[in-house]
Amino acid sequence: MYQEELEIKKKREKIDRIINHTVMGEAYILSPALEWKKVVIKSFHKIHDGEWTVMQLVDHLEEIGIRFGQAKSLIQYPIRECLRYIAKVSNKTLRNI
Repeated sequence: MYQEELEIKKKREKIDRIINHTVMGEAYILSPALEWKKVVIKSFHKIHDGEWTVMQLVDHLEEIGIRFGQAKSLIQYPIRECLRYIAKVSNKTLRNI
């Protein structure tokens, strides 16, 4: 039981680190960082497993109402940075992003 609580606490701390980490270019994403970063975190496995490309993730963000201040082709850069940081925090390797 204690082990499960510890794992949940570690996971929450990682999520907090990711959400509070400033990504270069995130100012071009007009929606609150909490909103879009949560979606990126939840979609990380799809990028990691090669099910989605970064542009598909950007399209998904737009579909669910995340607003951008730049063209989608430029928004992919802060999204990539966020994905790289998630990979770093979770000790995973991302290919082809």
